[in-house]
Order: sequence, then C-alpha cells, then structure tokens
Amino acid sequence: MYTLRGWTALLKDDEKVYWADRLPELVHAYNNSVHESTGLTPFFVEFGWHARLLVDLVTGAIPVRDPQTLRGWVQSHHKTLEWAYGTVRENAQRQHRRDEGRYNQWARGTPLLPGERVLLRSFRRRARGKLAPRWDPDPYVVVSSLGPGSPVYRVWPEHQEGPEKTIHRNNLRNYPWTVDPPGVPERSPAPPVKGRTPNRDEWYETFPDAYVAAC
Repeated sequence: MYTLRGWTALLKDDEKVYWADRLPELVHAYNNSVHESTGLTPFFVEFGWHARLLVDLVTGAIPVRDPQTLRGWVQSHHKTLEWAYGTVRENAQRQHRRDEGRYNQWARGTPLLPGERVLLRSFRRRARGKLAPRWDPDPYVVVSSLGPGSPVYRVWPEHQEGPEKTIHRNNLRNYPWTVDPPGVPERSPAPPVKGRTPNRDEWYETFPDAYVAAC
C-alpha cells in the first residue's frame, strides 16, 4: 500500500487527477519488482514463473520451454513453488531477525524482575483521540522475560485471570507507587486469585532473597 502510494505521488500533476487509471500499470510494476524481504517478485511466488513483460516481446527475450507431459509439468511446477516458498520463508525470517535486533538496540528502561507491577502502552490511543491516556490504567505483573537479556516480557493482569501477554520493554512502564496520607488505615492485601501471578510485595515476601538481590 505504501509503495503504491509513493509511486502514485511520482505521477505528473496532470496525471494525478486520473490516478485511478494508472493503478493497473503500477500494480503490474509492483508484482514484477523484487521484494526486499522475500528476495523474489510477488508474481513468481504466486504462479511459479516470471511474467512476460512488454520489453521481452520487443527484445525477443522470450523463454523457451521444453515440451513436457502433464505429469512432468505438474512435478516440475510443484518443485519450483516449493523452492520459492522455502526461499521466501528463509529470507523473511532473516529480515525479521535483522529488524528485531535493530529494534532491540533502542530498548528503553531498566530490566524488569518477575513480580514487578507495570503499565501497558495504550495501542488504542489513536482511535480515542490525542487527549487519551498513553498508558492503560490496569496494572500487570511481570511473569518472566523470554530469555537472558531479552527486552521482551510475559505479563499477566494483576486483578483478573488472563490472558497472558508478550510485550516489548518499550511498551511497558513501571507502575507508579502510591503512598497513603497520614491517618488512613493500611489497606489489607487483596485475596489471591487462582492462577494469578503474585505482585511485587507478595513475591518478595515469598522469596526474600530476590529482594536482597534486587537491592
């Protein structure tokens, strides 16, 4: 979508008025351009062969195919599609790891410990308007990270049963601690919910060594 939009912006001023008439040409050019992530053209991935372009007819560069039986063509075409899908899968995974590593380099915030209370970034803020809160008010509890040094964490809702979410550190914020004013009796802890991960206080009461290590 963004590629077609960018190509449409390159049209001349008099052609932009009738931009819809140029969409078939732009779509044809997109389908026959090598994709950065897959390393192949969308047309080849879909049909298993390269499309015949006008330049091929002009230059006479038309591929010559040997005659085959129906069974032989089906087997050959099946192997071609298997190779295309495998290539797309490998290149897409490689691009995903490259993008993930680049994104993790800009991870913000200190590492989180199991049992810490956090807030999740509100991904529906755009739909609610610019004045909508940036963070959801319901706290979550950190369960664990996906691995040593990983900036991705599994979190669990504090006052309800599930579902567990996997969130990047950039989309988590430490829960702001609140202090009761003088004269207000101490609030009794909420009864534990079945299947709920204990919060930070409960975690440190159960595992005092974790509190010493955190300090």
